[in-house]
Amino acid sequence: MKGLERPTYSEVMEDWWVIKRSLQIQPGDTVVTIASGGDNAFNAACTSAAEVIAVDVSSAQIELCKAKQRLMTAATYGDFAVAMGYQKAPSHEVHRILDQHAAAVPLRELQRSEVSKSGGLAAFSHLEEFLEGLRRGLATAGDDALRLILNTSSPSRRLELWEAHLAGPSVVSFLDDYLADEKISGAFIPSWAFPMMAEVPFSHFFHNIMFRQMVTRYAKENYFFSRLVSGAWSEEAELPEFARPDSFDTVRQTSRKIQWVVADLADALESLPPRSVDAINLSNILDWCDEESYLTVWQAVSRVSRPGARVFLRSFLRERALPECAGGWNLDSSLSKSNISLDRIGYYSRYESWTRPQSTTESA
Repeated sequence: MKGLERPTYSEVMEDWWVIKRSLQIQPGDTVVTIASGGDNAFNAACTSAAEVIAVDVSSAQIELCKAKQRLMTAATYGDFAVAMGYQKAPSHEVHRILDQHAAAVPLRELQRSEVSKSGGLAAFSHLEEFLEGLRRGLATAGDDALRLILNTSSPSRRLELWEAHLAGPSVVSFLDDYLADEKISGAFIPSWAFPMMAEVPFSHFFHNIMFRQMVTRYAKENYFFSRLVSGAWSEEAELPEFARPDSFDTVRQTSRKIQWVVADLADALESLPPRSVDAINLSNILDWCDEESYLTVWQAVSRVSRPGARVFLRSFLRERALPECAGGWNLDSSLSKSNISLDRIGYYSRYESWTRPQSTTESA
């Protein structure tokens, strides 16, 4: 058996809260989203959208998404949650469930053992390997204060732990080294885009985000950041919307409305009829676009967008002007700015929520 190829991303560490409030999905809408690990596609399928088109240039990402979808259909919620890693279980139990559902999740025996030891299918990625090094370094440099902060509900006590163990030069020095441009190239943005980074150095920005998400907020109630820095799914935090027990029966049915597409985003959009899409989640795909590709994507987005369509994007880069070829779009500056403080992952520098005017003279 060939087995799944290990993808770059096994889950989507993007807060659906801010996507949902930005896209304002309405009954009957057609939604396009970057597929990645599938989370945003499954979340969109749980809304009243009529159709969800999930696009990724990587076939490994799409195959992982399809495997998750098959697992949802074949397994009980308990088995699904254990196999994904959302629910803690011994590695032999994870292995047993993956073996039982081998037809849904085609893993070679060695892969099945690796997934079982790592805690679940949501940790089966190349990015997870990178994050493991980050977690180990933070635990060492911070004298294990990271674990204590994650489990401390008192804001004043979290602040004491931060100032004593995580605010100092050992942690800053580790982050400067581990999040250096050449080490994060390919994980967040391509190497050629580093001169365009909005926050320089990124390591200092990330250190500030750690403070906001772990000290100002109680990180254990924050699925996203707790997962990022500890590798664990907090039992006190809400899971992503599609992965919650009360959403499981819904997503098993509504995931059928998802169309998985392996393609460059611009090519996928060009295959759709003009003015046929109501909401588009671009994630940070534009960070990977040179100037020519940037123009091409926005032109394709504009061609397929109906009047009143909404677009949401995140970015690690400085603001880029909307190309003239995109036609008329209105940026909701207030909504975009509020998303920065609301986002529970928060390591993106910029958030933009765009709306297509209800009346446009652009030709189809």
